[in-house]
Amino acid sequence: MNKKTSIIALSILVAAAVFFGYIFVNKGDGPVMGVIISDRAIEDTRSYKIQESSPSKGSYLILTTELNKLTEKFKAEIPNGKNLYSNINIVECPRGLQFTAKWVSNNKSIKEETKPLTTNQSGIMSYLLEANLANKGSYSFELYNEGKKIFEKNFKIE
Repeated sequence: MNKKTSIIALSILVAAAVFFGYIFVNKGDGPVMGVIISDRAIEDTRSYKIQESSPSKGSYLILTTELNKLTEKFKAEIPNGKNLYSNINIVECPRGLQFTAKWVSNNKSIKEETKPLTTNQSGIMSYLLEANLANKGSYSFELYNEGKKIFEKNFKIE
């Protein structure tokens, strides 16, 4: 193999390594491994996994982690005038770490709630948007840790 061919082969190998590293290495996406917006709170990881793999009536939006990126796995029409829960699958966080959830409509925060992770390392955190605040329109659910936005999902209530 001559020098030019060796350099080309090495360049291709380096480019491939960078590409696969970009895809498979955790890019700092944070502790949110999944989100289920539904009509009820999900209490534990086992129940969350069941709902995530097999959505039941009352599940409106399911986001799962694929290749270190949250992607929409399931989407249904979200009815107005019903309680909504954003159930967040949190991983690799110490017990007691505080998270603040904001429900936003028309670029205004309509509800904000801060609470700690009550389990060790991972768990499910559920945040409620009461029925009287869940009217037709565009919404956003945002999650913060220490003032830094770590998650945001836009959705519509029909």
